[in-house]
Amino acid sequence: MNPRTGKEDAYAVKPAREPKRVMVVGGGPGGMEAAIVAARRGHDVTLWEKDGRLGGQWLLAAIPPGKEALNSFTVWQMGELERQGVTLHTGTAVDADLVRRENPDVVVIATGATQKVPPIPGIDGRDNVVMANDVLSGRVDLAGDAVVIGGGTVGAETAEHIAVHNHKVSVVKRSPGIAADMAGAPREFLLRSLRENDVDIYEGAKTLEIGDGFVRIEKDGSERMLPADMVVIASGSSPDDALAREVEGERPVKVIGDAVSVRKALDAIDEGYQAGLAI
Repeated sequence: MNPRTGKEDAYAVKPAREPKRVMVVGGGPGGMEAAIVAARRGHDVTLWEKDGRLGGQWLLAAIPPGKEALNSFTVWQMGELERQGVTLHTGTAVDADLVRRENPDVVVIATGATQKVPPIPGIDGRDNVVMANDVLSGRVDLAGDAVVIGGGTVGAETAEHIAVHNHKVSVVKRSPGIAADMAGAPREFLLRSLRENDVDIYEGAKTLEIGDGFVRIEKDGSERMLPADMVVIASGSSPDDALAREVEGERPVKVIGDAVSVRKALDAIDEGYQAGLAI
């Protein structure tokens, strides 16, 4: 998580030639890293986050079993923001008008990504259909049998989280390979946990319909009904770049992390560090 590792000379933090007013929008790990480095260099930095707490999706990454230690990085970043004198504004959504009123010299956009909602018949307007992030954050209560639609890292870890809380879970993934985007060793431990917690996995399956208490899928040419008191959507994310498109051209703007393209948190941290160096 330390971007300077192996790049100590190239990533050395040096005082800025001209201190500037820097507005960082987004309090995930990338945005916090940009704010920390910019402040270390002598810039006047404000950090804005729409949620009531900092950490972004990194907070959710620390919730699945065995990943609690990830919280230590968020704690360090929050402490460093205070030590560097960064002004924090949490619980505040930023739009183009707010940027114009603040009138910073530079804006760093670290607004992350939003979860995709797949076009599945029956998905709209159902109280039992929830997003994976809402499950991990505790914003929704777990109930009965769950079907997780999507089997990447987020879907698989959300399934594990639900299963260890004594709920029956099924995972439906259209392509082969559960958590195929995950590193090898952690993936093996995750797959073992899914097996031990009796999670049913349907790879190469298409979700046909979400109904009252069921999800209808097709696998190997035959249909089947999965019991579903709760349907969890984990079908990937797309960049939240609306603010970047609205303010670009008005002042210098640096867009980092998932707001550019959805990738790993370490990419966002590195880009945040580089953004802080480049101002």
